[in-house]
Amino acid sequence: MKVIFCILAFMALFYQTDAQWVDLGSHFPDTINTTCLPDIFCFGDTLWIPSCTNANVLYYSTNGGISFVIKPPSAQFNAVHFLSPTLGYAASQDGRVDKTVDAGSYFVILRDGENRYMKKFIVLR
Repeated sequence: MKVIFCILAFMALFYQTDAQWVDLGSHFPDTINTTCLPDIFCFGDTLWIPSCTNANVLYYSTNGGISFVIKPPSAQFNAVHFLSPTLGYAASQDGRVDKTVDAGSYFVILRDGENRYMKKFIVLR
């Protein structure tokens, strides 16, 4: 037990982290309603945040959330997942799945949802 305590104490004294939390709320565009953000996906400093209260809005940042631009997706997305800063997938509440190869500027429908509810998904390579 003393050994475990010594290891934990050593780690607490000498372990440093460079991670910091950033309050993104003050950086969102004025049009955002932060009461309903169903998903957030980060790839390095690039962020994608769909909004379920603003129809067809995808918030996009390339600087870690310091500033955002609005990308008009082809549907109201509930979930987003990216494999690179440009290649990504998005799902709407009715189960529709779209793909983008340009960071969300343009989406192509991969699967029509046929009114099947989809809240979250993960793309595996």
